[in-house]
Amino acid sequence: MQKYFKTIILLLSFICSTDHVLANTNKVVAVEYRLKFFKEALSLLKNDIGRYPTSMEGLNILFENPESIDNWNGPYFNNNFLPHDYWNNPYIYKYIEKTGGVKYIIYSFGENQINEYGFGDDISIDDSEVENYKVSKFEIFIGVLCFLFGVALGKFWRHNT
Repeated sequence: MQKYFKTIILLLSFICSTDHVLANTNKVVAVEYRLKFFKEALSLLKNDIGRYPTSMEGLNILFENPESIDNWNGPYFNNNFLPHDYWNNPYIYKYIEKTGGVKYIIYSFGENQINEYGFGDDISIDDSEVENYKVSKFEIFIGVLCFLFGVALGKFWRHNT
């Protein structure tokens, strides 16, 4: 019985991932992570086809090549469809035709579900290189908690083997 108990504890430790905890407890942080995935996918797309998608092409170009664009090597996202945010609204992509500066913005309406065009409580990301991501106290807490759980599990494992 003790042999099975160790196996169960080991399996439970793999289930305890910070991404799963964050996705269920802080929707804003989860949306920020999803926006970063979009940004990475758009970067890959630009490397392949030489440009960002137009506003008309939108984020759907990450999943399907509607106009048989040369060098398109997608899909660039691991879903077969464009996901919605945690308030069941679509993500908005706007291409900005400027020389220099920001080329696009992607945003979610946020918790109030009102389109504030990337401002207000909208959660947004653009193509700028500078990431001003700050780790929240909650994320630090979850990281420390998972670390301590791993240490305790290791001590338990060594003591009972």
